[in-house]
Amino acid sequence: MEIRKERSPALGYIVALLAPAVAVGVTQLTWPLFAEAPVSVFLLAVAFSAWYGGLYPGLISLLISILMAAFFFFAPYFSL
Repeated sequence: MEIRKERSPALGYIVALLAPAVAVGVTQLTWPLFAEAPVSVFLLAVAFSAWYGGLYPGLISLLISILMAAFFFFAPYFSL
């Protein structure tokens, strides 16, 4: 019989906050590969956050990803 340990709900929100930051770092490090579509890595971050944490952490990750992508990768750079 398999015993499942319950995860803390706070861990899902921590993942939702960290996943877009990791996506920015990966996109910055591999910029020549993602110059045409920098948002593709953010899509993976949102999908992972939603899978790991559920609906609300996924939505939080989506909002953070939109803001970070607009701030770092769309002209004019470093402005909202």
